[in-house]
Amino acid sequence: MNSNSKRGVVRQPIAGFATLPLLLLAGLVVAVVLYVAASNRQTQDGPKDVIWDKTACVFCAMHLGDPRFAAQLSTEDGDTYFYDDPGCLFLHQHELEQGQTSIHSRWFHKMDGQGWLNESEVAFLRAENTPMDYGFGAVVVGSPNAIDLKTAAAEVLAQ
Repeated sequence: MNSNSKRGVVRQPIAGFATLPLLLLAGLVVAVVLYVAASNRQTQDGPKDVIWDKTACVFCAMHLGDPRFAAQLSTEDGDTYFYDDPGCLFLHQHELEQGQTSIHSRWFHKMDGQGWLNESEVAFLRAENTPMDYGFGAVVVGSPNAIDLKTAAAEVLAQ
């Protein structure tokens, strides 16, 4: 017998005291989840980071493994979609617009592998061996032999 029970005193934990740390932890987890969900749905003015060889193309499900042909599209609702080939973006954008989804921005990785171009800066060169064989790589507007965004998209949609 312990000494407290000899005296007739039984100590009980204060009601709710043991659950307070668990409630705080649960609240923190919920706050983090809500923050991450909200930040992934906000429109942004620049491209999002890609986890190469892990991020899948939303249209064809191939992993984005070759930065030279990657692309991404953000909607007005804050969703961002990643693509392994500019052609996948063009085709998926067509589907989204048929469903009345408004496009916020489009970004295309430069074919030389050095950064992103937004839709106002981009033109396309014909390229062999693109991930899905749509045949276009992004270059800066004004590059020799480049075609504009609308022409490249129209050619992919016509295939």
